Amino acid sequence: QVAAWDRAKPPLRRVLLLPRLLACLLVLARRAMALRAAVLRQAARASRARRGGFGSPRDHEPLWIENWNKDHRAGKDSLDWFFRAFNSTGIYEVFLKSSPRFYGFMVG
Repeated sequence: QVAAWDRAKPPLRRVLLLPRLLACLLVLARRAMALRAAVLRQAARASRARRGGFGSPRDHEPLWIENWNKDHRAGKDSLDWFFRAFNSTGIYEVFLKSSPRFYGFMVG
């Protein structure tokens, strides 16, 4: 069996070569686009990780809220003994927080 390539005359060889050449160029173009897309995805992922978007662990609240949260009154109050005793009983969680009046207060 002799292949069509070997039997072809010189002008026909050019015609048979053209589809192979186009196929190779198409493969190279697809690989280049895939590589470019991968590079762009990686760059977008890196910039997103550095920025720390809304709700991420790196997202910061305004400075006045952070200062407010740092200033807690544990151990500074004259009724601190009462608050510790009240919290240790669990009355709030069991009775007060589960009442319909509490939910009405929170929703209203």
